[in-house]
Amino acid sequence: MLKLYNEKDKQMDLFEAGLPKELFELDKELKKIDEFLNDERFMEPFLEHFNSSTGRPTVPVETYLRMMYLKHRHGLGYETLVKEISDSIKWRTFCKIKLTDPIPDSTTLIKATKRYGEKIISEINELLVEKAREKKVIRGRKLRIDSTTVEADIHYPTDASLLADGIKAVSKTIKKLKKSGEEAAQDFRNRTRSAKKRAFKASNAKGKKDQLNKITSELVEIAEKVVGSAKRIKDRLEDGHLGTKLERQTEILEQVIQQTKEVLTGNIHIPDRVVSIFDPEARPLKKGNRRIPVEFGRKLCLTETEERIITGYDLKNGNPSDTELLLPAIEKHINVTGKLPWAVATDAGFASADHKDTLVAMGVKRVALRLRGRKKGYEKESWYKRLQRFRAGIEGTISLLKRKYGLKRSLYKGTAGSRQWVGLGIMAYNLQRIAQLA
Repeated sequence: MLKLYNEKDKQMDLFEAGLPKELFELDKELKKIDEFLNDERFMEPFLEHFNSSTGRPTVPVETYLRMMYLKHRHGLGYETLVKEISDSIKWRTFCKIKLTDPIPDSTTLIKATKRYGEKIISEINELLVEKAREKKVIRGRKLRIDSTTVEADIHYPTDASLLADGIKAVSKTIKKLKKSGEEAAQDFRNRTRSAKKRAFKASNAKGKKDQLNKITSELVEIAEKVVGSAKRIKDRLEDGHLGTKLERQTEILEQVIQQTKEVLTGNIHIPDRVVSIFDPEARPLKKGNRRIPVEFGRKLCLTETEERIITGYDLKNGNPSDTELLLPAIEKHINVTGKLPWAVATDAGFASADHKDTLVAMGVKRVALRLRGRKKGYEKESWYKRLQRFRAGIEGTISLLKRKYGLKRSLYKGTAGSRQWVGLGIMAYNLQRIAQLA
């Protein structure tokens, strides 16, 4: 059952009445954010998608949103978040939790986050920008756009480690089926130990190509045996959660086997290569970072105003060209803010002559796209140079988001989970920035 507000919070009990009022006073930042979130519009997405009057009551939505802000503002885990709120009267007051009420359990918050999903967080972020625009916290006249990488929460992939991970994952699922009493899984032979030994040998065989290829070939043989056993077990299973999970893991392991065979034959250019058994949608990305030439994850496009408020974000699978992301980012900014930007600035990755003409036709007065090749005449003018200096400021925002708001690495699995992680981080950043500007 959806619960929007904590009704008990409106009543003061005898225990709280005997404490000094100063203990309940919020600091400047939390007070402004609390006032900003006290708006029924932030309840509308939850009412639209999860309005139910039956079942066990959920964590009040107003409490959930404030707890997620504190979590991503301070980089806390769920269990640590619960402990910190439990120990702080001010944080309890901010989250609308009375001193005599229990704090929502960490597992309850995890389930709520999974249930709400990426779409709810995206809508909340749009409503935050909409209200900030109404309150004239942001003007949105100047826009800067850039992209970066959000890493997946995976280890550095090698062919040997991927095969070992796949064997381990499939074997673990079959072990659960065996434990549940499934007759089809009783005769399964667990080859995890053999795979682990060979993966360890492979990690110590760097630079020894012949030895590494031999170990990898042995792992391929073990993986094929595990896949064969898994398919036979799946054919004898009835439909269920573990059966579906086993089928998916088997398909991924088969794909890893095929790409490893390609590598062993000398072909290292494999499209849509799997880099993780546990996050198969993650992709290798090259973003020109000299320290880390290749990162594994997803590409994030950010749109920021002159007030350093993120008005739009889009997390993409793979590594699409920046030029493909420019116009959709500007259209999303217009939809959210209801206003065409006066000026747009990007780096050379987003720039093209067609995009410049399109933006001018839309009505953008100043377009500072750094086109490749010889400098154009307008690139020497002062307005262009000012906008390019303005564009450079988004690099600082990206650095801050990665260092303080968790956007360096997504701790949620899959594309949907990563979008939710990024959305929560940007929500915390925007709220903190709005509190500074208000």
